[in-house]
Parts: sequence; C-alpha cells; structure tokens
Amino acid sequence: MGAMNINMNYYPPCPNSSITMGARRHCDGSCITLLF
Repeated sequence: MGAMNINMNYYPPCPNSSITMGARRHCDGSCITLLF
C-alpha cells in the first residue's frame, strides 16, 4: 500500500479588496480541484 498525502489551503479575506486580483468568491463543486 502506498503513501497518501493531502494538501489543504485557506486564504483569509484581504482587508483591502481594492488591491486584489483574481477570481471572485466561489465554491468548488467537487472534492478535487486542479489549478494550472
């Protein structure tokens, strides 16, 4: 049996949202998300 790893990330909201770039608030429909 091989090893199993899990990575979890949490990014708290930015206090000054006018200086941020990226996707708006969203939720993922599955338990696996691939980012490229």
